[in-house]
Amino acid sequence: QTEEEYEASDVPQLSAESLDVVHRIEVLMERIFAMLDNLEAPQITGYKGSSSSNDDEDDASSYEETRDNIASNLNENGDQNFCRAWSNIGQCRTFTSICLVLSFIHELLLSMRTTTTREVYYVFVTHFRSQSECDRTILDVAKVLGVSRRSLGLSASPKGWFCGCVEITRRGTLPSGKDVNGTIDGTALSSIQGLPITREWIERDEEGRNEQGVEISVRSKDAKCILVIEKEGVFNRLSEERLYDRFPCILVTGKGFPDLCTRALVKTLHEELDLPVLGLCDMNPYGISVLSVYFCAGDRMGVDGNYRYSVPIEWMGLRPTCFKELHEKHRLPNTVFQALTDLDKKRMDSLTDEMSPYLDEDEKEEVAEEMKYKVELEALYWLGADFLGDWVFNKLQARFE
Repeated sequence: QTEEEYEASDVPQLSAESLDVVHRIEVLMERIFAMLDNLEAPQITGYKGSSSSNDDEDDASSYEETRDNIASNLNENGDQNFCRAWSNIGQCRTFTSICLVLSFIHELLLSMRTTTTREVYYVFVTHFRSQSECDRTILDVAKVLGVSRRSLGLSASPKGWFCGCVEITRRGTLPSGKDVNGTIDGTALSSIQGLPITREWIERDEEGRNEQGVEISVRSKDAKCILVIEKEGVFNRLSEERLYDRFPCILVTGKGFPDLCTRALVKTLHEELDLPVLGLCDMNPYGISVLSVYFCAGDRMGVDGNYRYSVPIEWMGLRPTCFKELHEKHRLPNTVFQALTDLDKKRMDSLTDEMSPYLDEDEKEEVAEEMKYKVELEALYWLGADFLGDWVFNKLQARFE
C-alpha cells in the first residue's frame, strides 16, 4: 500500500514512523506470498526501498520526505546481507520466528500500542524456547526491516540504574491530564539502587521531549565524571557508601551488557553535561566486552548498534597492571584467581584484534600479555569491607587531580 492508501484507510492517526514500518512489513510479506504463488520456497531478505521508476516515483518520494524526520530510527534499506530461507533446515525455524514477530508488530502498530519484549515471548510461548531466542528474533526483525527496536513499538523492561550528582527535571502534562512537573535529586533517593533507566531516554527528541510531550532535562551537581559499573552488586555497594559524596560523580550500571535505554542515558549525560565516562569492571575479557558495548555495540543490533549512542569510555579498572600492584602489596589468596576458559580466550583475541575499535594499542598489549587469569571486583572485599570503595575513590581522585 502507498501512503495515500493508508491515509484513506482506517489508520489515519499512525505516526509517519509507524506508517513506514507497517509499509515495510507488508512489502516483505507480499514478497513471501508472491514466492508461494509461484511455487517457490519462500525466504526473508532485507527490505529494500521503493524503486525510482516513474510509476512509483510519487509514492517513493513521499516516503523519502517523511524519512528525513525519522532518519535516526529508520535506514533507507534493511540489511541486504540478511537471508533466512524456509527450505533450509538450519534456517526454517528462524524464518518462522521472524514471520510470527512481524505479524505481532504489524497488529501492534496498527492498534497504536506499545509493549515489552516479554509480552512478545508470552504471546508465542508455545513456539519460543526461551526469552533469549525471542529477543534474538526481534533483533533479526529490526535488521531485516532496517529500523530501531523503538520503531517496532517494543521495549525491554527497565534494566539499568543510576544515581549520584545529577538532577532530572520533568516539565509538562501527560495526555491523561496528570501534571508531571518536578525535579529528582540523584543524591537524595530512598533506594540504594537509585533511579531505573526507562525508555524515556531513547524517546527524547532534540528538544528534550519524550513521546508524550514531557520535557526532560538534566543538570549536573558539580559531577566530574560518569562512572559506568559492570555489576549491579558493586553499583549497590558504591551507592550505599555514597561514593558520590566523597567524589562528585554519577554512577550508572546496565547490570552486565547494557540495554538501549542505559546506553542512551549515558550518551545524554556525556553530551549534555560534557562529562567524561569511566568504566569499572571485573578483570576478565567479559567485563571489558561489557564496557566496549558503550563505545560500539556492533552490527548485531542493526540500526541500534555500531556507534549509535556511542560514548568514549575509559577502562579505569580492574586492570591487570592495577591488580598486580595490589597483589604485590597485599598478597591476596590464591582462591581469588580464576582460570581463563576457552570462551574467555576467544573474547581476548577479539578485543586485541587490530580491527577491534575499543582498546588502544597499549591496552591491547596489556590484555594480551598481562591477563593470565581472571579476578572479580568483589575479591577486593577480602582486604576489608571498605577497601573497594576506597580504592575506587583513590583511582578517581588520581585521574582528576
